[in-house]
Amino acid sequence: MNCLVPRFLQGRFLTGLLLAYCTGVALCLLITPTPQAALILLLLSLLPGFLCALLKIDIRPALLLLGVVLGLFLCAQQMHALASCAFPENQPLVLEGRMQGGTVETENGGYRLTLKISSVDQKSWSCAPVYVYSEGAPPTPGSLLRITGVAYTSSSKGNDNAFDYYKYLQNQGIGATFYAEKDGVEVIQPGSIWSAAYLAGWLRRSLDQAFASLSTEHRALVRGVFLGDKSGLDQEQRNVLGLTGIAHAFAVSGLHIGYVVLLAT
Repeated sequence: MNCLVPRFLQGRFLTGLLLAYCTGVALCLLITPTPQAALILLLLSLLPGFLCALLKIDIRPALLLLGVVLGLFLCAQQMHALASCAFPENQPLVLEGRMQGGTVETENGGYRLTLKISSVDQKSWSCAPVYVYSEGAPPTPGSLLRITGVAYTSSSKGNDNAFDYYKYLQNQGIGATFYAEKDGVEVIQPGSIWSAAYLAGWLRRSLDQAFASLSTEHRALVRGVFLGDKSGLDQEQRNVLGLTGIAHAFAVSGLHIGYVVLLAT
């Protein structure tokens, strides 16, 4: 079996590549390069690999360098996307974008969706996905939406010991929260029933219907076990899972793929 994999990609070298990638991420957090500078570094880091291949010398050092720069590049892209979500607060905005995945039921009977923004107030916009809270009938997963409402991006807290929701969102790759006005969600184009987002939404709805008698907290746990979806877990549940050492059960794995196949058939 090992003969099918190049020798330099076996054993400790894979660990070295992972460490090189993590080093790049840490370096990005330290020097905060612009995405353009990180892209230039990434392109330049390809040259040593080509030279090693042409000269037929050990390519592993060049791959380690590429791992470092790749970690720096991807981290820089994510930081830029999060920083681009600095919307003006308490001002009406009109967002357009594609809904990612399905919706999550909120405690007040509404729903939350994840939106990948393409424009703000009819101006082209690129940033990290945002959470949108609204009420009424949720749109079809994967739909193209126009949403009118107010953004919230503040990182201020009432006291130092309070839960930092802003930091939590950033750790989830979410740039801001957006609260839609009443009837402020307009479907420009419904999502296709053949899309992965629609299938994910169907699975969530099926689970919610099957376990409708459970509390909101228990339904969040069911989603986590069956779909690897941890978005509905509150901070207390996450802490308990981490302390008990069973958080790995909520990671997307072959087990969840098996559940998907079973539910689909």
